Amino acid sequence: MFSFSTHQAGCGSNSSYPQGSWRLLTRALLTFFVFSLTLVLVRVLEPALLSTLAAQLPLALLQDARRAMTGVSASLLVFSLALPVFIASGICRRFILRQSGLTIGLLAAIVSLSVVLRGLQFSYCIDDAYIDFRYILNVLSGAGLSYQGETAPPLGVSSPLHLLLLGLLCQLFSNQAIEQVSQSLNLFLDVIAILLLFALVRKLTAPVGSAAATWASLLACALYGISSYSIFEVFRGKETPLLVSLLLSYLLATLAGRCRLRSLSAGLIALTRPEGSLFFLTDSLSVFLSFLKKETFAAALLKTLRRQSLSLALFAAVILFTLVSFGALVPSGMTAKWLIYDRPDWFGFAQLAQYLWRSLFAVTATIDGGHSGFFSYGLSLASFVFLTTLAVAPFYGQKGLRVYVFALFVLGAFFGFLNAVIFVFPWYFAWWALLFPLSWALLFAHLATRGIRPASLAAMLALLVGLLSWNYEPGDFVLRPTCAPALASPCFRLDVMQGRLPAYCQAAEYINDVAKPGELVAAGELGILGYNLRKVRVLDLHGIVSPEMLPLYREQKGRYFGRSLITFPGAFVERFKPDWIVVYDVFCESLFLEPSCQRDYKLERIYPFPFYGSRGLFVFRRQLAPLRMSSSNSARVLP
Repeated sequence: MFSFSTHQAGCGSNSSYPQGSWRLLTRALLTFFVFSLTLVLVRVLEPALLSTLAAQLPLALLQDARRAMTGVSASLLVFSLALPVFIASGICRRFILRQSGLTIGLLAAIVSLSVVLRGLQFSYCIDDAYIDFRYILNVLSGAGLSYQGETAPPLGVSSPLHLLLLGLLCQLFSNQAIEQVSQSLNLFLDVIAILLLFALVRKLTAPVGSAAATWASLLACALYGISSYSIFEVFRGKETPLLVSLLLSYLLATLAGRCRLRSLSAGLIALTRPEGSLFFLTDSLSVFLSFLKKETFAAALLKTLRRQSLSLALFAAVILFTLVSFGALVPSGMTAKWLIYDRPDWFGFAQLAQYLWRSLFAVTATIDGGHSGFFSYGLSLASFVFLTTLAVAPFYGQKGLRVYVFALFVLGAFFGFLNAVIFVFPWYFAWWALLFPLSWALLFAHLATRGIRPASLAAMLALLVGLLSWNYEPGDFVLRPTCAPALASPCFRLDVMQGRLPAYCQAAEYINDVAKPGELVAAGELGILGYNLRKVRVLDLHGIVSPEMLPLYREQKGRYFGRSLITFPGAFVERFKPDWIVVYDVFCESLFLEPSCQRDYKLERIYPFPFYGSRGLFVFRRQLAPLRMSSSNSARVLP
């Protein structure tokens, strides 16, 4: 969209240029006013918010909240200058001039609210993101594209395009605070996604009339902007906003008939996520079939290759670079997950269905893990197919979106049948992130044409938004207003998985102080711990960057289960004799059963944190001589 339209009164002729320029200027000033007003409100409310936080948070998190509020102010200031300049420049002149001043003002308000909600969060990225960050840190320091200077580095990353963007930005700004760069990039991409979403829904709903299309587009942006999933994926530091932005670019290019841009977007999607290659193949198949209707098989194939040539060249270059750099195409983390996670066949579809129930209808639906076999598998598969079909129904008739619709089912089959544990990895859900705003906004537009008053629909959907956007899991920290403690706030939520990360930072600080250079640290989780460790080597018990761990998983299959989320093979203690072991006890019941662990290791630190029944993070240190302990001492030293 944007510049895709062919003619608009008042913006095409030279005689109308001054008037059009004046309208652009007024819209730029309006945008500046909205962002500036939001900045003033944030600064005015900051003392009250910090006072509420002080009563509910420990000092370390309170300091993190203060930094977040400073970051929000800086972000609003940047956007208050950048967006008006963009509008006044006339890059999207025709599209902007088609929107009324009220529309531009409301859109600016939605974007500014989205920036505030994404900024008022704790700064910890999701643990897996720090694996990518350490690769970038090593590149910036001259150690090469490896995790810890290996001669044959493992392929521990899965998003080449995201990694490239982060590396270029860090190099450009000479900034090694990579987590902050990643969150800033994600915030920028998410704002772009909101603007692209507005353009997409505006184009999809154009036949229903200008007023209904405008309100539907604004509704879609509002739903996306305050969606809890979209908010948290920004500061988690992974590639979700990049993927969503590329999906929107692909859909807009398809609707506008921009074949080259569509092909390029599909190719970049394939470089953003490994399963993105399935999306690219789906798009290529669609292009081939469209040519095959008029051409012979050979001619259709040749035209398809020409159309997709740039994407294919990029894809081939990345594959060649990956093979030369790592000697493998499949990320070692994917191989490790297939070995480590022992879940029933229906688990992938169950998690997809659970996400769709929650994101579309605010319903928490969990398929009973006590069931097995055909019943649970069939119920999970049926739930996923039903919910996806229901979600895409409002826009199924749009030819430009059919590839995306078909790809959702293909990707669902990939995650479901291959038994991926997607509940642990929320960025996998990025493929379905557009269903929530698109489905409800297009349904709104459809009902508006049936004579149903838009005000009534808006009230109904506002209630739905309130139910959907700020849901949280049991055990999460949720900021609650002092005047209404029963209400949950969308600001400064800390889920149970993020809450465990500060303990890893404390453990890394302790090990950095007392460990000798070159000592081996066995890490129960690699991310933020490995990112903060210095001068030591790391043994990743997941096997993501330590492929030598994977044979142990094959050997221990079925030996240790129980309540553990992950059962690390305890044999690694005798095999590798690490100098340090850093694990949450809930991950390592098998470790505590190993005689060599009980004999040779002393408990140095415990950092308490309860999640999934865990008592906290345990830090063990290997003794130079075997430890002789009585049974009472053994009980004291080991859990």
